[in-house]
Amino acid sequence: MVLEPVAVRDPTDGHFAHLLGLNLSRAAQLFGLARKLGADERAAALRESAQRHLAAGLPFADGGDFVVSHWLATFALRALEARQNN
Repeated sequence: MVLEPVAVRDPTDGHFAHLLGLNLSRAAQLFGLARKLGADERAAALRESAQRHLAAGLPFADGGDFVVSHWLATFALRALEARQNN
């Protein structure tokens, strides 16, 4: 089963915003797993899932809400680096 991104009801809420970080953290890890699998047929599914997780969290990493963006950018950077290394 491939993970789906977590839906975030209110991305400006400091508590719910942690789920945005979860999506970005998962993206980084899924990209990493896909890279380790190499040519294995499952790698493509992991990359697709990672991309969905990245898309779910990335728009909020540079938003104007300090409660969210002051830490979320770190998770976004890790996910983007993992995608680049694939």
